[in-house]
Amino acid sequence: MPTNSVPVSIAVLGVDHFKRIEPPPTGDEVSELVETLAAFEPDAVAIERLSGVSIVSMLGDRQRYDEALDSFASDMLAAAAVANEGDHEVVKRVAAYDLNNALLIWSSMEDGAKAALGLPRELVQVLDGGLASRREDVVLGIPLAKRCGVDELWPIDDFTDEYRIEPVGEELMAGYRAFGVDRWAEQLHAGMNELKASRRSLVEYLAHINEPEMLADDVRIEWEILLDEGFPQPTGRVRLGVWQLRNLAMATNIYRRIVESGKRRVLVIVGASHRPFLEKYLAQMIDVEIENVCDLLAAH
Repeated sequence: MPTNSVPVSIAVLGVDHFKRIEPPPTGDEVSELVETLAAFEPDAVAIERLSGVSIVSMLGDRQRYDEALDSFASDMLAAAAVANEGDHEVVKRVAAYDLNNALLIWSSMEDGAKAALGLPRELVQVLDGGLASRREDVVLGIPLAKRCGVDELWPIDDFTDEYRIEPVGEELMAGYRAFGVDRWAEQLHAGMNELKASRRSLVEYLAHINEPEMLADDVRIEWEILLDEGFPQPTGRVRLGVWQLRNLAMATNIYRRIVESGKRRVLVIVGASHRPFLEKYLAQMIDVEIENVCDLLAAH
């Protein structure tokens, strides 16, 4: 890059999905994490959610994507079904399957302003219920965006290929069992559950699961094993392939939003298994610099 050029900075935070963390993160834990991440000074926050554009595309092929929509967009579909009155931005966002940004706006409004909109009771219940969600895009993404003056969350997930060419599940699971991946996963989850229960803070726990050794073990045991010729093939390679395609699509969605918006400091919140893949792909862009999120977490 030219010596007087400043690259786009991207920090990828790998999380254990918050709804699986017991006991649930407290308000103080989340506030500490928000302040820790705010030190990065992001001007954009990306989240592991499907965009409205992706959902519309998937709705055009319900036979193929019905399972994905039910698993990853059911709340957005249910919300859109009751967003049929009003021209306020909240209603427009919900109707366009952009529930997270509707919740970002809703969370910033005073009760009087909300009441003045005269929204249907069902829609108000959806919005209030959405803010009570334990998903990290709500629990962390919304307060982080508000803390940093970010007015829109970027949904960057993509299941186009994962549900188009997903390998046969029985062969995949048989391979996992043969290579002991299921036993490794059980041991890992038991250890993670102990760490969650005994954590001193959410920052400490996330620092642990973002350690290079932890992520390297996950890549080696969960993903690289799929290339072994002793693994049922081509099932293994197809499973790895669709996982990489998903992450490539997510990286593309992030970079597309950067190009469209001109944002220069992007904080990405995704499941921890995505982090090494996203960082590797995004680092190939000549105008991108990957910031080590571990340094951020350690600095708190």
